Amino acid sequence: MMSCGDIIDPTKAAHYYSGEDDYYSAEGVGQWYGKGAADLGLSGEVIQATAQRLLEGELPNGQSIPKKLGGAVEHRPGLDFTLSAPKSVSMQALIGGDTAILEAHRQAVCEVADYLETLVVARTKQSGKILREKTNNMVMAIYDHQLSREKDPQLHSHMVVFNMTKRKDGKWRAIANELMVNNIKVMGAMYRSALAVKLTAMGYQLRATDAEGGFELAHISRDQLKVFSTRSNEVEAVLESRNKTRADASSLEKQVIALATRHAKVKLTVEDRLVLQQSWKEMSAKAGINYDDPRHGMQNVPAGRHLGAQEALQFAIEHLTERQAIMTESLLLTTALRRGVGNTSQVEIGEELEAAVRAGVLKREQTQYSMAIEARRTPELKSEDEWVAWLVEQKTMQAEKAQAYVSNAIAKGTLVQAEPRYTTDKAVQIECRILAHEFKGRNTLLPILSAAKAEKRLRKSDMNEGQRAAATMVLTTRNRITGIQGSAGVGKSHLMRQTTAEIEKAGYQVVLLAPYSTQAKRLQADGLNAKTLASFLASEKKTLSDKSVIVLDEAGLVPARQMEALLEVVEKYEAQIVLSGDVMQLKAIEAGRPFEQLQEAGMQTAFVTENMRQRNNPLFKEAVDFAAVGKTYESIAKLKNEVQEIEDERDRHARIAKDYASLSKEKREHTLVVTGTNSDRIAINKAIRVELGLEGYGRDFRSLGRRDMTQAQRKLAHHFRMGNVIQPERDYRQSGLERGQHYIVQEIEKHNQLRITSEDGREYLINPRQHAELSVYEQSRIELAHGDLVRITRNDAAMDIANGDRGKVQMVDGDQVHILLDNGHAIILDGSKPLHAEHAYVSTVHSSQGLTKHGILVDINTRSLTTSRENFYVAISRATDQVSIYTDSIKDLPKAIACITNKEAALDLKYKDTHYRLQ
Repeated sequence: MMSCGDIIDPTKAAHYYSGEDDYYSAEGVGQWYGKGAADLGLSGEVIQATAQRLLEGELPNGQSIPKKLGGAVEHRPGLDFTLSAPKSVSMQALIGGDTAILEAHRQAVCEVADYLETLVVARTKQSGKILREKTNNMVMAIYDHQLSREKDPQLHSHMVVFNMTKRKDGKWRAIANELMVNNIKVMGAMYRSALAVKLTAMGYQLRATDAEGGFELAHISRDQLKVFSTRSNEVEAVLESRNKTRADASSLEKQVIALATRHAKVKLTVEDRLVLQQSWKEMSAKAGINYDDPRHGMQNVPAGRHLGAQEALQFAIEHLTERQAIMTESLLLTTALRRGVGNTSQVEIGEELEAAVRAGVLKREQTQYSMAIEARRTPELKSEDEWVAWLVEQKTMQAEKAQAYVSNAIAKGTLVQAEPRYTTDKAVQIECRILAHEFKGRNTLLPILSAAKAEKRLRKSDMNEGQRAAATMVLTTRNRITGIQGSAGVGKSHLMRQTTAEIEKAGYQVVLLAPYSTQAKRLQADGLNAKTLASFLASEKKTLSDKSVIVLDEAGLVPARQMEALLEVVEKYEAQIVLSGDVMQLKAIEAGRPFEQLQEAGMQTAFVTENMRQRNNPLFKEAVDFAAVGKTYESIAKLKNEVQEIEDERDRHARIAKDYASLSKEKREHTLVVTGTNSDRIAINKAIRVELGLEGYGRDFRSLGRRDMTQAQRKLAHHFRMGNVIQPERDYRQSGLERGQHYIVQEIEKHNQLRITSEDGREYLINPRQHAELSVYEQSRIELAHGDLVRITRNDAAMDIANGDRGKVQMVDGDQVHILLDNGHAIILDGSKPLHAEHAYVSTVHSSQGLTKHGILVDINTRSLTTSRENFYVAISRATDQVSIYTDSIKDLPKAIACITNKEAALDLKYKDTHYRLQ
């Protein structure tokens, strides 16, 4: 793994790395590394005094790094990038005595250091503006250590990057470290891959341990590793206290917890080290670990991982493009390296990437450049030709002069090349076909009603002007595909009910669809006969004709894959379709944004903007209306009296729980709490149950929460975890798995196999690649008591319940949980089996889209990646009357909620070959 931290105190750091204040006095002899070090005449062993002066910004020639640039912060000493070998690798090297592993680790570290040097950027000032210059040189000291603070064997290296680099003008300046820090995941994957390749070449067999490219030596078992994992056990305990696991903890959170639990350093003597070695060997013997020539008779290629660069890259493409149409080069490389660990290298994957581009499988964006000016906002990207055109149009330059200016700017580094981005030819073709369906369907239909008839029929309706205009468009259009763009709370359901009634009166069939089952059931509750899009597409018999009108609600949540399939059906049956949704709300989880693309491409669209939901609270309505058009600064200004600042997360959650519990029972039933992440949802749910006096007074049941895995991940055994629950969505006769039954993962075996057991103890060995229709769950405990609010998390047609249905526990009778759903339907869950249910006092923003409550309490962490313009808009627009916002920082709140989470499309990339775009 790789971690990064700031060096704060130059004196302490120099002592620490040099071994003067380290765990063991023989450790810490550093070596100079990097082109910058060579330029300063630094080579061989690191002298502590020299390192300390460099950390203080003093060069060997007596010059100093400027302390400030354009009013920036004081000089930072440097950064510590730490690479740690897997635990079993450390054990084999330091207890088993295989010194060749030490050299393999060192070589892998140097490969990462070479890459890190290409990311070094200096700041420079020109004409009063701060620019960035890529220098490709650094001053680094590499210190190899062999112990953890708990005196466990832990082979790791500190790559200390001093805060200095040499610019093209020969001047030494401080480093802008953003590019280095942003590539930590890439470098971590590079290290693991390089080390694994070297270990397999030495004859070691590896065992994949996680989806991040982690591995251990196969001859040392998981239980044996625990003997030397004091540190890991501490971190697990802290995470458990926060209702989290390593899987859902953030990288920052893991590092903070690790720092908070570390032990005081104790310097060891040579005698102490000998005692340690002896104790390690005794512990190993007790655990049954055999270090003596574990490579004997083993193949050089890890069992079950027979793949090269091509298969690793193919996995990366399949995995990433399920959720996003555009991939950065670093993300592609990181994902491929993790998949191919031990069998391929960064160079080989890079070569395969170029081959995929040449073959047309991948499409690389035309090289983009941004101005090197330091700025907090997202830089504007343009190709070389676009920058030339911009100078001609905006600065009235002559074309030749503009071309020379841009070429010179690229050469000087004042125009900086952006990271390459890719999409697939498959994604491009899907999006082109979607747009082609719409374009081809223009002016091809006879209107359902004439304009005069439509006006007459709608004249006496209770719809407002915007709703009536949208209904008129649907009834009178000659276009096969049309859209209704409606903000939250504008009454789209009412519009739909009125419009579909008129369509049916005219002798047409209406088919009403929604992306998710809960949305379909809400439409049904409004008196509309709706079904899910997935069930409609899966049905073999479709009774459609040229007298059919399909209405798709929440069209913004539909990905490109499903939209293409739907429009193909529409064209096949010569039907008509109306896409209704809101591009300002949440987008599809899968790749693509077809509803927005169709609007941009000129699809006939009616805009419904009159907000009907918050009409009882004019100030609140203004705030929602501002959010609906992306004006979040104006929106939050209207709500300033509804915002509480509570910096500490636990204190903030406790306040939300107290405020919710203080409401009357009637008000609580009409109030929802919304937060950004699942971990926060779980924590606030628990806090609320404590405040309501329910915690500890119910009965514990097993519950299942869906694991977020792509189809590509579900094909590979090492992406599963022991204890995961597998539920087949169909019968598998060959392996004996039955639809709907639960199977627990007991072991991840070789050759991509999982050893699983059924609830009655029967054992099966399956290859997940041959079982494509599996749902995967994490098992946990849920306490349910009379009065608890619950949310169903899986569809069950036999019980007529859907994922997202909400209700209240009426009674817990032994293993039976009696629930009355909000729609009036009473159900009984069998608690002798794991439940697909969770507490429902709190919802994530994504799960809340489509809900409406009188009041809402919103938890906004300004540092969370889930905080965005779209999430803020969806969250506050769920309420009709009252909103209360709880945040960690009132100062940072406006900027955080203004962040735009762009859902990019394949056609958003800029290509030289523009034939992909529709004319």
